[in-house]
Amino acid sequence: GDLQGLKATMACAFLDAPWASFPDGGNAAAKSVSELMTNIVEKKGKDGQYAYGVFKLYTATKAYADLAKAAGKADTEGAESNTKVLA
Repeated sequence: GDLQGLKATMACAFLDAPWASFPDGGNAAAKSVSELMTNIVEKKGKDGQYAYGVFKLYTATKAYADLAKAAGKADTEGAESNTKVLA
């Protein structure tokens, strides 16, 4: 994904978008936000997209938590768990 996609994903998460709103079963959203958290912890940016220090860890972990809440709300009894995408 690119920077605009990451920003859009985080905005949707913060605004409590339903899990079905995230394309590809949430895979891209989970990957981009978890990669961002890793980059923040490792004190690096992502080449051609953002520099270290642009995003704060609090912001990234809040987006991840909001994604997890959306996935959990969308889970139904007897179906495959949406939250496993975030694992």
